[in-house]
Amino acid sequence: MSRPFSRLLLGLLLGVAPGVASAQFVTSLYSENFDSLTPSLGASVNERLGRAFVTRVATDAASQTIPNAFSKTGPAGWTVNNNLSSYQGAPTVGNAGVPGQGIDTYGVDEWEGWSFANKNFWFEKDDQGRSGFTNASGTIAVVDPDEYFDLGGTDDAVNGGFYNSSLVSPSIATAPGIYTLSFDSSWLPESLDDDHRDPAFSNLNTQAVEIVAVYDNGVRQTRAAWDSVGPANPGDPIPTSFKPDAPNERLSYNFGIPSGATSVRFEFNLANAANDWWWAIDNLSVANLSAGGATVWAENFESVALGESVNERITTGKVTRVNTDPASTPVAGSFTHTAPTGWSVDNAGTPSLGDDNVGVFEWEGWSFATPEFWTFADRSGRESFSKGTGVIAIADGDEWDDLGNPDAGGTVSLKTLLESPVVNVPALGAGDSLGIAFDSSWRAEDGQVATLLVSLDGATPTEIFRWESDDTSANFKADATNESVLYTVDATGASTAQFFFQYSGADDWWWAIDNVQVGVVPEPSSLLLLTMVGAFAASRRR
Repeated sequence: MSRPFSRLLLGLLLGVAPGVASAQFVTSLYSENFDSLTPSLGASVNERLGRAFVTRVATDAASQTIPNAFSKTGPAGWTVNNNLSSYQGAPTVGNAGVPGQGIDTYGVDEWEGWSFANKNFWFEKDDQGRSGFTNASGTIAVVDPDEYFDLGGTDDAVNGGFYNSSLVSPSIATAPGIYTLSFDSSWLPESLDDDHRDPAFSNLNTQAVEIVAVYDNGVRQTRAAWDSVGPANPGDPIPTSFKPDAPNERLSYNFGIPSGATSVRFEFNLANAANDWWWAIDNLSVANLSAGGATVWAENFESVALGESVNERITTGKVTRVNTDPASTPVAGSFTHTAPTGWSVDNAGTPSLGDDNVGVFEWEGWSFATPEFWTFADRSGRESFSKGTGVIAIADGDEWDDLGNPDAGGTVSLKTLLESPVVNVPALGAGDSLGIAFDSSWRAEDGQVATLLVSLDGATPTEIFRWESDDTSANFKADATNESVLYTVDATGASTAQFFFQYSGADDWWWAIDNVQVGVVPEPSSLLLLTMVGAFAASRRR
């Protein structure tokens, strides 16, 4: 849900973080919120009113339809493919498409593949957490196998099977450059618990998602993929493909344009689902990060190569042990201390550097890790950093202190400095500022401090902001475990800038960042030329 423009403008004018907003400087190319369909939504079919909500065949005389509920026809250029037959390059499990299509007595028609529905109609019929999708409004796009199988079952010998449907966007004209796809999303996972009409496929349902960019030169690129298959046992590592409950989040995925391509469309695919839960989306936009007055440099940390863990290890569950512990094993593909090209980390002042027995090695200074590995190490709110994806940068004094008491009873801190490459500053117009934006997760405790500094043309760094955990300090920052921030810098006359992310903390909590971008913030009178993408569990089983 977008914040008022006036509030964003105030934040830019004051040079402070304007709250929860997308950390991007972009020129919008395309957007869709599905609300153009609202006047043409038709009456429900199987989701009906008797004395209360009921699910019945369309000819049921004891119930009536609900007006202005849903449509199977999308906005201009959007199409639905209910015969989806592949997922991640492999055939879908057991069958293609949505089973029982067109059969009046099987499958709830409203949810036969992707549908466009009034948001209130969707959750008032059967809430179970659907109303948590507060970013959405008006008409939304929904694929809901849970509701579909309320009329018929996956084990029906004739019509049963698993559920596969694709929503395809219109083609969007592009030029060479870097773009971002953003949208609001509601997701609830479930898997490995339903029959199939062919018993050989029973309990193989994974309710899986893939988002594919399809270019007009034939190139296909998977921009995101996840499924509902969590750890097999409590304490097991979280599979990297698993996406936990996320009933209300803003997602963004960057992509480049392959050589020879002049347009792109997107496939939003749900595959191998049974009587599971749902995926819903709203407020889509595609923006050019490379357009004039936009991002001049960006970093998402995903270029680094991750190695196996050292002290964060596995037995029957997660343990923190010395790296020679024979009763435990490391976690593969979890973290690295090697920064992306051009970045560096300075841990001067941190005690016991390099000692595997003092201080958890993975968190010895700024580290680069998957969010899944970080939350495997310890949750405590870390799992709420949904804006951080792929690989994120983490300074975690809390986890660092979990081996060998490196903080000497709280008197010595983890001290670490993450230094960006030197970034060229473009020519700035009168009144323009240089902006730095990033996604951030911060949890405060005791003496923990985070500071962002900038050096212009190699000069002594100056402070952009300082966050402190002391609630009596003028710089106190309360917990903010999933936010996007934007700060501006007066870089008039400068040709280069370098940024420094500084953290200190003993047995406190953490600071993590992702999706760092540097760009131009126009002077106030031209801010209308700057489009910023809006920022961005439920009652369980039936």
